[in-house]
Amino acid sequence: MIQHSFFKLQNTKKMLIIIFSLIIVLSVSILITTEIIKSRPQNIQQSIADRFNKIKVQLEFKGFTKNVKEMTEDYSKLFDGYSNIIITDDNGKIVYKVNDGYISEKDKFLVLIDPWQANGFDSDTAYLIDSKNTIKYAAQLDIALNINKLKEQSSKNTLSKALFSQLLDSDDSLGEPEITNSDGSTYVISSETKIMMNYEYIASKGLNLYSLYDSEHQFNNYFIFTNFLQTVSHWMIIITVGFIILFWILLPLWVFKDAQNKHLNVHKWAILTFFLNVFGLGIYLIFRPKSAKYPSCNQDIQDNWILCPNCGKKIKV
Repeated sequence: MIQHSFFKLQNTKKMLIIIFSLIIVLSVSILITTEIIKSRPQNIQQSIADRFNKIKVQLEFKGFTKNVKEMTEDYSKLFDGYSNIIITDDNGKIVYKVNDGYISEKDKFLVLIDPWQANGFDSDTAYLIDSKNTIKYAAQLDIALNINKLKEQSSKNTLSKALFSQLLDSDDSLGEPEITNSDGSTYVISSETKIMMNYEYIASKGLNLYSLYDSEHQFNNYFIFTNFLQTVSHWMIIITVGFIILFWILLPLWVFKDAQNKHLNVHKWAILTFFLNVFGLGIYLIFRPKSAKYPSCNQDIQDNWILCPNCGKKIKV
């Protein structure tokens, strides 16, 4: 007979309750973290679009207010500060900016897009230039609404014809084309960029609204958090499987000990519980008598005592 205190009936029962509770808690936690991780891409893109639209609506109806300023600062924080909201007038004069990111001049911010491309495109390359028509950055348009004003401004710029005609006529086999800036420097035209840009023209106020952010830092904190959740979820699954295996082993052991105390067929119930686990336990509890009796006095046998099969004395287990 096993005498170690760990294998005593009451101790095994307590351990089973603890392990089963941990399995339930871990399983629920895994389900929750899995749902959070699954929703990550949709949440990010939707949040970018929603927050940009809220800023646009505030500008449309209220103009540039303190509330707009707070909204733009909160928007930038979502990218760990690697984002800049820029508001300009019709002439490109900066009315407001969150920070100096992607700003090549203190008071001016100018953008060129293909003025001859049809409306309704999903994405395209925009070029950030200075007042001397020197290309500073290329950006990928993500959200581009009410862009006729931007197209009009681009069509008037002499750089547009040279820039976008080269894009249309370029042959990838000949390598990436170059364009000569007004200062004599050359710029290699490429659509590969990590800078993302959202744009809308607020016609009622004569304002251009730009949002620029580094795609590598897009919702960086959120990505860090969900990546951490992936690691945690992975280890929770491993720990849960370990607890399930331990529970699967301890449960038949408890049934074996309990059936022994009740003077039942220990091997039958232990084997049944080993193969069916909690279902086997349910069947056992249905047929298990509430208590066992001492044959000499017909008194209930306590759970932590059994009778010696040879002499009939009580033995503590």
